[in-house]
Amino acid sequence: MVVISCSNRRTALGRRSMELFGNMVPLVLGSAGLLLLLYQLLQRTRHRANIQDAVVVITGASSGLGKECARVFHAAGARLILCGRDRARLQELAQDLKEVADSKQKMHTASIVTFDLSDTEAVASAAEEILKCHGHVDILINNAGVSYRGTILSTHVDVHKQVMGINYFGPVALTQAILPSMVQRKSGHVAVISSVQGKISIPFRSAYSASKHATQAYLTACALKWSNMEWLCPFSALGTSEPTFHSTLSLVTAPNMESLTGPQQRGRTQRWWLRQC
Repeated sequence: MVVISCSNRRTALGRRSMELFGNMVPLVLGSAGLLLLLYQLLQRTRHRANIQDAVVVITGASSGLGKECARVFHAAGARLILCGRDRARLQELAQDLKEVADSKQKMHTASIVTFDLSDTEAVASAAEEILKCHGHVDILINNAGVSYRGTILSTHVDVHKQVMGINYFGPVALTQAILPSMVQRKSGHVAVISSVQGKISIPFRSAYSASKHATQAYLTACALKWSNMEWLCPFSALGTSEPTFHSTLSLVTAPNMESLTGPQQRGRTQRWWLRQC
């Protein structure tokens, strides 16, 4: 006669339950991982499908971040419209992109539109030329900008006007000119390459920070008005890239420009910013 106590029975059941649970955990985690991987693959495929043949406008495309954006979108099969002031450099980039071949991806020859972002009348004319290229714009990337460092007391009002003209009024003018066609089509994506200084002001950057604050506020207002469209204002990391439109501010209106743009001063400014965070 074999007698099994209730406590032994519970212990055996508990052990079997733990073994079953231990065997199921890897299966559940593996299934979850597989589902996540499939989801990511589907997302990548969907995004690539959305970019294929999409009309993408990039300002300040001749160098820096704009140039890298052009390479990425070209590789994804977008129909690029490269914008900037230096036509020769834009043509060089367009030729470099043309030489890139991918048997698995349909690629397009980039179009070029040259204009000065600080001239709002020129921006309006350029917008008409942009729209004539393919009849519409799917993605507008306002990348071009100017950087400036200077103390508040020594920064002339004219400097503020020039910085705002390129960093704020220029992108606004271009967006305003392209936006009606997007609204009519009920489709479009608008991005402005901003900076963390559009959220946090730091020393020697009053004019630059003010222009980025204004740009982000404008884009936020647009996003509230047209929520069916996508509005992006990504931050570029402090000190990691050069401005696409290099500063042409004179030392008459910005006398401290040279002393405040060297590596030593940039290092001090970045260390101060890191302490604030």
